[in-house]
Amino acid sequence: MTDGDPQSTASDPAPEPEPGLLARARGHLMDLTPLRESRDFRLLFLGKSVSDLGDEIVATVVPFQVFQLTHSTLAVGLLGLCALVPVFVFPIIGGAFADAVERRRFVIVMHAVLAVMSALMAVNAMRDEPLLWPLYVFATLSAGLYTFNRPAMSTWPARLLPPDLLPSSNALEVAFHTIGAMGGPVLAGILILTIEPAGAFVFDVFSFLFVIAMVWRMKPSPPSDEGASVSWAAIVDGFRFLKGKRTIQSVFGIDLIAMIEGKTKGNLSDMEQRMIEHVLFELRMNYVSCSPYRVPIARLAAAQSVLAEG
Repeated sequence: MTDGDPQSTASDPAPEPEPGLLARARGHLMDLTPLRESRDFRLLFLGKSVSDLGDEIVATVVPFQVFQLTHSTLAVGLLGLCALVPVFVFPIIGGAFADAVERRRFVIVMHAVLAVMSALMAVNAMRDEPLLWPLYVFATLSAGLYTFNRPAMSTWPARLLPPDLLPSSNALEVAFHTIGAMGGPVLAGILILTIEPAGAFVFDVFSFLFVIAMVWRMKPSPPSDEGASVSWAAIVDGFRFLKGKRTIQSVFGIDLIAMIEGKTKGNLSDMEQRMIEHVLFELRMNYVSCSPYRVPIARLAAAQSVLAEG
């Protein structure tokens, strides 16, 4: 049959119409399907977003109050050391608990304890002469409880959504966490100027109460394994899992050095600062250079990142 045959032309499928401007623009917007599909995910997402905003506010207010009391950048930098051990130990312990207990009750109890701690910090901030040591205790305990609770919160969407919606849910959480990370310090500055640090801690209390209210309305989430229990062996297995996991170890190492770098800015000599930046650069290389042919590309990207950071 020739190309000019009418039957051949008639059998060819009609070309699909090109999407309009609105349809193309919609393709670049955030996928809100997880929020529409799951009521429990919607409640969890709202609570977690407000809680993250409160965390960012307190992360700004505590260093401000420490500097206000001591006028020492070194004293501010010590807050990072208070969070050092909890940040790297408690997530593994919290993961063992998250797998073995009813998740909704666990999250409510953790946020209730955090709310009480922030309320106590508000009381301390209302004193004529606030005490310094509670700020360091608060920094240590809040970092521990936050990271202890984080595995339960981070893995909960996997129980609420089908696998094909998990990338969209992750994108939503990252986007709103970034908004909180940028807007939290700005709001903290406004709160410090208007209602002082005590008011900022009270705001944090209400953010935790909001999470509790949202999670309370969710369905119970029992352990996926009825035989799961919290045990020392499960915690040890969590630490043992890290052995030989080069990628995970690199992530922990990068987080550690980055936290030290951020908390010590302005307190180190130029030589010490360059040394930390060099170690961080090498750790980044170990993390991204997973195959030989990608090493040059990875090094070029990291070098561009360092130049962009100044």
